[in-house]
Amino acid sequence: RRHYAAPMQRLLKGLINFKTELAPSMRPLFKDLGAGQAPELLMITCSDSRVVPHLLTSEEPGDVFVVRSVGNIIAPAGKSGFSVGDVSEASAIEYGLEVLGIRDIAVCGHSNCGAMKAIVDGREKLSALAPNLVAWLEHGEAARTRLSVSDFIDPSLPEVDRLSQANVLQQLDHVASYLPV
Repeated sequence: RRHYAAPMQRLLKGLINFKTELAPSMRPLFKDLGAGQAPELLMITCSDSRVVPHLLTSEEPGDVFVVRSVGNIIAPAGKSGFSVGDVSEASAIEYGLEVLGIRDIAVCGHSNCGAMKAIVDGREKLSALAPNLVAWLEHGEAARTRLSVSDFIDPSLPEVDRLSQANVLQQLDHVASYLPV
């Protein structure tokens, strides 16, 4: 007999609830979405479980094309136009802009971000536990420099939250590195 831990039980109950309670009222929307998607917004946000893009934006399925990454970080494109990091985020941006024709992009940072905390505290402390995370956070280091020249960011905020705000600006620059000039 298979035993599920509490999170798996909640997942299964949630799926059953969705199928029996929510999906019937949303059938027309899902039927339309089955034919294709036409979102008007590309939203880049942190993979933090507390950040729920559709809830934050009060949008329905199909309205927002969401790219989630640790720290809402996007590795910049090099001179060749290709990502200097993992191509997953870059391919999602290309798909959203070039295939879906999205023209509006939002980067969503948040307070108390664990990725920004790791950058503030020194990501090297994680090297034994999470070497991939340490490598990924390298793409967030430019936000530190950005913070040092962004005197409009409220100095009364905790350093992690100030870095999070500077990181949003920096990631917009990283996204722009993929766009044709």
